[in-house]
Amino acid sequence: MARGAAVVGIAVLLGASVAAQDAGEEPEPAATDLVERTGTRLVQIEVNLTGPAEVLDALTRDDFRLSIGARKIADFEVDKLCRDPLLSRSLDVPAGGVAAPEPAVPSPALGPVTFLFYFDQQHLTMGGRQESIDILKTMAPELIRDGNRGTLVSNGAKLETLAELTTDPEVLVSALQKLQGNHEHFDPDAQQEQARIAEILDLVGIGSNSSDSGSQTDYQRALSLARQYAQDEQWRVERNLRRFSMVLGSLAAVDRPKAVIYFADNMRRNAGKHYLDLFGQFAKREAASQAAGSVTDPSLALAGPATPAQLPFDQLVNMAAAHGVRLYPVEGQGLETESHQAPTTAQFRESENTFRDLAAETGGEAFLNGVRTSKIVEKLEQDLSCIHLVSFEPEGLPEDVPQKVAVTVDRPKVQVQSQGRIIIQSDSARKTSRLMAAFASPKSVEGSITVHPSVVPTGYDDGKFTALVQVTVPGSEVPGSTWDLGASVVSKGTTREASGRLTVAQAGAPVVLQESMAFSPGPFEVVAVAHNTTVDGVGSQQFDGEWPQPNAQLASLGPIAVVQPTKAAIKRGDETRTSGFVSFAEDEPVLADHPVTLVVLVCKSKDLKDELLIERQLVGATSVPFEPIEVDLGKEPCMVIHDRVEPGTMTPGTFHYRIQVHDAKDELVRGDRRFFVWDGRTPPDAGAAASEQGQGA
Repeated sequence: MARGAAVVGIAVLLGASVAAQDAGEEPEPAATDLVERTGTRLVQIEVNLTGPAEVLDALTRDDFRLSIGARKIADFEVDKLCRDPLLSRSLDVPAGGVAAPEPAVPSPALGPVTFLFYFDQQHLTMGGRQESIDILKTMAPELIRDGNRGTLVSNGAKLETLAELTTDPEVLVSALQKLQGNHEHFDPDAQQEQARIAEILDLVGIGSNSSDSGSQTDYQRALSLARQYAQDEQWRVERNLRRFSMVLGSLAAVDRPKAVIYFADNMRRNAGKHYLDLFGQFAKREAASQAAGSVTDPSLALAGPATPAQLPFDQLVNMAAAHGVRLYPVEGQGLETESHQAPTTAQFRESENTFRDLAAETGGEAFLNGVRTSKIVEKLEQDLSCIHLVSFEPEGLPEDVPQKVAVTVDRPKVQVQSQGRIIIQSDSARKTSRLMAAFASPKSVEGSITVHPSVVPTGYDDGKFTALVQVTVPGSEVPGSTWDLGASVVSKGTTREASGRLTVAQAGAPVVLQESMAFSPGPFEVVAVAHNTTVDGVGSQQFDGEWPQPNAQLASLGPIAVVQPTKAAIKRGDETRTSGFVSFAEDEPVLADHPVTLVVLVCKSKDLKDELLIERQLVGATSVPFEPIEVDLGKEPCMVIHDRVEPGTMTPGTFHYRIQVHDAKDELVRGDRRFFVWDGRTPPDAGAAASEQGQGA
């Protein structure tokens, strides 16, 4: 039969305000997006100079030249700032060497340094991880002194701040000791990279375990495996660079100088390319054919662009440039002669080139191939104890657009070290980066806010899934609370952000941020942050999921959402509403006396010619039947199903929404989504627990 009454338009479901309002009731006030009013803003660039001491001491402001992009900046100031106040001065002596009539007022001395020590666990080998811990244990007492501060962040299965900003090096050392034995902050992926390469090479007969040259079928299998490993690495790098960018945002309000010591081994801006490069000229020829839209053999087409991580890499550098942060990458694994043997030398070279680029673009330096800890400390102290600060007003320069920076000095034998780009953030970009930084360090603001990220499938078009991304908080008991909400979404090939501000007059009213977004097939990550500026409370939550690969299996399912019409302050783009459909997390109870809609996306392979039989059932204290759907999707790979449960149908307790998809012969895929139902009177946790116990769950 046709798709049936259970399948309704998503525009009707999610676009309408369903909850009825009392006659004459005015909408709850909801403020528009936050607009910050600022006065004159100075852009500042840190510069380190090396050369003969007598030349450096004689420098004046007129010896400096500054260009931003193609524009030469004539009006700028240069201040020499050092940790010793006696060395701080303004470089305002004219180029001719004649002293100014009035002595210049000395510049403020350079303040203490703020260090962020960042362990990228998913890009550290086992040996590199241990070496990085040992390096920092030695460095911490050398760097965290004389007022300097440090914080320790680990990016493992989750992003976690292990030590908040502290002036006590022992706090960092203690956190490192806990990190060393914490398996939650260890990821085996980097360690397994060599085994994956060997597996590919063995299939084509050039690995250490191969006995022949390999057949054409083996070659195709090897290339397919290389694509799979490349895609996996692309996803990890994209996600991890995005996390790193959010952490850098937490340094926005910190005074200069600020430096990030980044520990990693195999982070690459051209993630996954080294797997495909194992195939030499063949892989390059196929990549060129694919880029031109004329792959010679479609079955051997390379998967995606060669440098998919370029965008998040640029976002990371832009974040550092916007906040005056220098990056100092440290290659933890050092020299490993066995691992650097051909044909895998390229993968290490690509990692090290990425580290060099990170350092060069931000004014730092990369420490590679087992540089001694003493040398790292020496370079950091040299860079951060005395700087020349170039300041100018950004009038006429574009916002949120990276611009190349060029600082030169018209004196012989003087070398200049500075960041390679600058970005002037708009008000909205600054607000978003501050908000997303709360995910990296939620303890930086007192208070605990519950926040729920969710996605509601809306369709599939031209190779992309569409969904409504929601960030929901229960609300505040304080009337008139103002909320800043933010969401950062990482999907293969796409990084999207949304943010908004709402002021809610009514106490306890839920607050929701909504944004329609596109997703590529495969895994995705949603990071949600909520900041109640009235009570200064913050909360953050991460949600991981996976969209189907439509042709990888005969049938597959997307995320299952539970939505209900709710009175809430809802912001979507420039529009605010006081009611609408809201998606509920598994630990959030829905109300029994309101309708509930279950939303699920079903996909099929192009190789499946049969009609699909889609069966759904709702199992709990009461049972709700749904009419089976028989459907021929034809050329459409996916469809969205909405199953509505009428008010009063469910009693308080735990329910499971179960879906099964069959072809003419077999069950192809099944899914399950649990949720709680509450009657609005008894405590929801108690009702859910009683239901679980009654079902023997």
